[in-house]
Amino acid sequence: MPTSENNGDVIELIALPRMGKFNLFAAGQNENIVTVWSFREQRKISEFKTILDFGGFRLAMPSYSDLIISTGSWSRGVTSYTAEHGDILWSRSDLKNIQQVCDLSNNGLPLIGIGLDSGSYHILRVDTGEDHFKLAGVKNIYASPFEPFYLLVDSTRHIHLSTLRLPSIWEHPFNSFGMLHAAFSPEQIAFSEAGGCVSCFDFYGTKLWEFHPQADHHVLRLVWDIALQRWLAIDWNFKSGGTKHLFEIDIEGTARPLMSLGNCQQAEFSSDGTYLIISTGKVISTQSATTAWTFL
Repeated sequence: MPTSENNGDVIELIALPRMGKFNLFAAGQNENIVTVWSFREQRKISEFKTILDFGGFRLAMPSYSDLIISTGSWSRGVTSYTAEHGDILWSRSDLKNIQQVCDLSNNGLPLIGIGLDSGSYHILRVDTGEDHFKLAGVKNIYASPFEPFYLLVDSTRHIHLSTLRLPSIWEHPFNSFGMLHAAFSPEQIAFSEAGGCVSCFDFYGTKLWEFHPQADHHVLRLVWDIALQRWLAIDWNFKSGGTKHLFEIDIEGTARPLMSLGNCQQAEFSSDGTYLIISTGKVISTQSATTAWTFL
């Protein structure tokens, strides 16, 4: 499904650790290049060539790891590298048609999730690449940075709040042809559907609110802003493309625009919602709606 457009940006994918104070992030660039940046030091840490290809979210920077970058490819599997020098740690060429590589680390255990176009979802050890376990029928997983809760998206267009063990805490169908993103607060989960609305549920499975973007718009990214106790969302016109906008959504589901992000290809929030990295090379403070650092 289309989620953005190529505007000549150098950066095509952005990845950050799911937990911890914002500092390091990785950028997937043209020609399979990955660069690693330090916001605190305001410099590039490294640049190296990988197997990464584009068309899915195939770049991860796992928490609880010693600076590891994990990349996926449609035809070449998944490979993890040292973030400092780009040395290969391990490779799994047996995993084909990768659609998602994401950080699933929790309770000090470094894990990554590998979603395939078909077949079981693989959860791997970041340090060895070995299978930790598999989940049949699961396409994508979104993990909470607060508690060991996960939103599972299955192949029958259902979502499950889960601890990664059966049975699920609750299960609901969703209405569109795809799930775009999901994010957790300490007590709730919000998710965005392709061509549809943003819904917010509590951990008991009760729907709390819906936010309906204007016609032909949907929300590409969500995060819970810990400091200001609000949801943040990136809105985009999926039919005509163009400028993306940053919105805030309060705990009652009322949304208002904060700023234009311009015609950027990708944008990713820090885990606490304090910063937003966009593919035109800016780190934006979501509290002041100003540029904190230009790294390209």
